[in-house]
Parts: sequence; structure tokens; C-alpha cells
Amino acid sequence: MILSLLSLALVWTAPVNAQDPVVDVSGYVSTVIDGRYRPNATPEFQRELGFRGSRAGITFSGSPLENWSFKSYFYLGGETIDVLTNAGAVDTDNNGSVDTVSTDSGTAVTNFVREATLAWHPSERTNLKVGRMRIPLTSQAQSPDTALMFPDRAGPNAVFLEGTDLGSLLSFNSGGSRIGGSLGLFNGTGHGVGKSAQRGVLFTGRMDITPLGAFTLDESGPGIGPFRWGVGAGFVYHPYTTYDSGGYSAISVHDLRGSASIRFAGRGLHFLAEGLFRYEMDSLKDRPNWASGAFGQMSMFLSNGVEPSARMGWAAEDQSFAPRHTVWMDGGINMYPGFENEPADIVKVSAHYLGEYRLTERDIAHGLSVQMQITW
Repeated sequence: MILSLLSLALVWTAPVNAQDPVVDVSGYVSTVIDGRYRPNATPEFQRELGFRGSRAGITFSGSPLENWSFKSYFYLGGETIDVLTNAGAVDTDNNGSVDTVSTDSGTAVTNFVREATLAWHPSERTNLKVGRMRIPLTSQAQSPDTALMFPDRAGPNAVFLEGTDLGSLLSFNSGGSRIGGSLGLFNGTGHGVGKSAQRGVLFTGRMDITPLGAFTLDESGPGIGPFRWGVGAGFVYHPYTTYDSGGYSAISVHDLRGSASIRFAGRGLHFLAEGLFRYEMDSLKDRPNWASGAFGQMSMFLSNGVEPSARMGWAAEDQSFAPRHTVWMDGGINMYPGFENEPADIVKVSAHYLGEYRLTERDIAHGLSVQMQITW
């Protein structure tokens, strides 16, 4: 929030060119009706239906000074957690002793700032961003929220990917944008320093190569343009120490994550395949713990504005001790009612089946999501 206010302060104090707007405002509204059925769950959790995935976003961006820019992206309605709101002792048999504890919980917003960054552009090939942003470990992490093939990113991505965090990211490109990369330093907790009992700088790096020229990282849409393909790889290394309530070091951890991807796009085709890996060692167990996963997805935009899509993913967690395997199988259709106009993807209507199969626990979930999204 502080960075957002600083960004707006730059706008208000910078010289204004009357011919060019200083602030660009864009956003989207996404309404999602989703349901889930888990036949093996307890009766309370067997059936879920509602507007859980509905969200909206608004972005303020601009370049009030030469070689400087800002971006503030507020994400409304998405990231929430259940929190304890009240607790009380209960004497069920009225004998003067506490038999149980009664609790109440509610839903709280954890973070509605998706991005709040200031950027310095010393040259056309170099860019330095500072603030809150998504860590670009994977290729899919760099795709815009409004241009995803499915309502959410792939299941394996959520298992391995670090979310938004506070830090800095140096991006660079060369060779006519055919080679691009980034190096970053982050807090590693998603919070400011002092807000967590965990201390340690997170290092990240990524490299992408597109031999036929750079292309957007949109996962769906008309995709008009020449055929493009690219490969990439990224890593996150997070050595950190956790501290106990007395302020003394408790556990030291070395966390290494990696990804490799290949992407094709052009003339309506969108294809992405990605592999992920994680290796973790801590001073408490003194044994390595690793996990791996992968997913692939593809869609094809047809001449009538209809785009069928399919995705399959797999993840294996805690492979060194008690492997836990999960498979995701998703499929559906995206429709663009105004595809004959420009821009063609301003309105998007989607219907998808979302399947999750927890092989280790022999649990299965069937989901259905219907989404309508309008961008502006």
C-alpha cells in the first residue's frame, strides 16, 4: 500500500504533458459459479456450490517521468483465509471444570495488492522493478490473470509456486527480444521484514528463449499472428532460519525449486507444458525432501470465436518419505461473443470441468466452473 501511495505521489508531483494521460486505468470483473462434488468426503463437504471464484481487479499504471514507471494492481475478492474470531470455555456437565472449547471463525482478506511496483528503465534492454510482485519461477506465473486458459493456474503450479512477495527484480533482454531473463531478491515470506518468524533472502532467476521472436504470454484468446515458440527455465533458492517465541534460532532450511517449460502460440493455437521440481533440507529432520510435478495444456481458437481447451497435471509430494500423488484432469470451452471486434477478447464466457484425483488417499473431486469475464 505504501508503494502504491508513492506511485501516485510521483504522478501528482511530476510534470504533466497535456497531450498524454499520466495514469492508465484498466481492470476486469470475473463472475464465477462453481460447484464441487467429493463422493468420499464427509457429508458436510461432499457438495459445494457458490460464487467462490468471483473476483475483480483494477490496475493503475503510468510513466510520469522519463525512464520511470509504476504499476498498482488491486485484486478484489480472491485471497481469503479462515481465521479464529472467538473462543470460550464450555462446561458441558456443569461441574465447574472445562470440558471443551467453543470457537467461532470467519473469513479474512489476506492480501488484495497483487502488484505494487516502481520500475526504472535505464535502457530498452534493462528494467529494474521494486515492490510487491509475483515471483517468475514458472512460465505460467508470468501470464496475466485475465488471459488464463482456465479459471485458475494449473494445480501443480499451486503446489510449487511462490506467490506474490516483496523484493526487487532485474529483467533484461537481447538479440531482438529473442533472449530474455531476470534475477531477483525477495523476502521469501510474502510479508515485510519483522512480520514473520522466518528470516532469509530468496534468490530467483529465469531465462526464456524465443528463436522466432518474442510473443505474449497470454494462454488463450484469438492468438492472431505468426507462429512462435519458446523454451525457458527458472529457479528459486531460499535459505532461511525460523526462530522460536523467545527469538532464538530453531530450524535452518535450504529450499531449492526449479522449472522448465516449452510454449507454442500463433494462429489460434496456445500450448504450454511445464515441469517442476523441489528439493528441501532442514536441520531438524536432517534428510532431504523432494517433490516433482508437471502439466500440459492446449487450446485452439476457432473461426466462430469458440476455443476448446484441455489440461492434465500431476504432482508427487514428499517423495523421499511418504509420497503423495495427485492428478488433475481439466477440460472445457472458452467463448468470445465479440471476437469480430477489436479487442476480440474483451468479453469471455467459459465452462470447464475440473477434476482432482488424490491417488494416495483414494479421494476424487469433480468440479464444474462457469465464468463470465469482462475486461476494460
